[in-house]
Amino acid sequence: MHLIGRWERVRGYQVGPGRWDPPLMLDRKWSTLSPFACEEWHQTRNGVWIPAIRGGSFAFPGVGPYWTAKLATEGLGALSTSTLALNSAYTFNSGGDGVAMHYVGAGKAVANAYYYIPSAATGTKANINDINAELRNDNGIGNAPNRASPTLHSSGSADPNGDDVANADLTGWHKIALSAFTDTYGTAYWLIIADADGGGVDYATVQFALGSGTDPRPGNRLLGAPFSHTAGFNANPSAAIAYPNLVLEYSNGSVLGWSSTSHAEVTSNTEEKGLRLGGMTEQIKLLGAWANVNADWTGLKVYLDDGTVPGGTTQASGSAATYVSGTLYGMLLSSAYTIPKATALRIVFTGTLSRPRKLAIGTDNGYTTITRAARPGGADWYYAWANGTTDWANDDQDAQPDMTLLFEDQVAVAGGGGLAHIIGG
Repeated sequence: MHLIGRWERVRGYQVGPGRWDPPLMLDRKWSTLSPFACEEWHQTRNGVWIPAIRGGSFAFPGVGPYWTAKLATEGLGALSTSTLALNSAYTFNSGGDGVAMHYVGAGKAVANAYYYIPSAATGTKANINDINAELRNDNGIGNAPNRASPTLHSSGSADPNGDDVANADLTGWHKIALSAFTDTYGTAYWLIIADADGGGVDYATVQFALGSGTDPRPGNRLLGAPFSHTAGFNANPSAAIAYPNLVLEYSNGSVLGWSSTSHAEVTSNTEEKGLRLGGMTEQIKLLGAWANVNADWTGLKVYLDDGTVPGGTTQASGSAATYVSGTLYGMLLSSAYTIPKATALRIVFTGTLSRPRKLAIGTDNGYTTITRAARPGGADWYYAWANGTTDWANDDQDAQPDMTLLFEDQVAVAGGGGLAHIIGG
């Protein structure tokens, strides 16, 4: 949304776990981004209009603080995993290890729960033969399952050896079928994964979150929060400042949760890297992208995914760097590009690139459809990686780039579009 002179109001969409940033102000003259509270404009003594942004320690007379609020982007460091060993027998509100995802119901019939074992099981894996799942009611505050008036809505158990397709050590994604239950739209629930006969000799360690305590993104989650407890949730559990690595599947195939289990830099070379975007439900203007600190970027390109090879005809491109506090974070297109509806694109950086970092699914044990769906944009949004100038043979459909797309801010469009409903997949 163009506002005045060199200023434009924009929004970032973080591909990673997927979320819209608050409105930002793009200064085209200096290629900088600042927070935009949309509270008011201020005219300086020389007649120049500038956005009055709250959140800092200085103030216009009678207006309040402005200017010094810090822009929160990804790229503050590699994300880390949160795990818990299920090495004690679980009974709700009594004892034992368990991990959980606090979520809000979609008004649909539940089908399956999925959890991730990141490394080899401890002891004899054949003895780890019944991992349990529960759906429980919330305590009304959102910080624990309800212990005062507990309700077990749905449950199930499964032997992880039964779907240990790719490995002999239980690593990877595993499924537990849930008993019949239709959750209520807008009601809070807890999905718990535990081991009712867990012991200290033979046990699996479960990964329940991916994130970072210093990374601002989880503070505004689209997904439910991840939790863990070592005494059966008989007290309020500990929340991880991260996104949950538990997945809930509904009977209609829709999913809730996040399947990306690792976050790492890629091989540094000059091959173009970024996002293969499977389409949007509405037109929207793309202005640029950023993806962690990288001083070696030289540009940003947009290709149609119609057989165009790397280095071929672009729909848009640019070489202006964007900076946050003097540090290069990404690139701007030379002019805004209107992404057409339902059109697959590749949005890639050029330069010497070890980033965007990869957010990878890990070992899916045959649950490809579910794990690819449990990401922003679903299976059609994945890591784009050029094979020199030949083709896109290095694409990785089981990973997504940790990058933010910078869009022109907009209001809802006729027919239900706009920021809340614009992502395809």
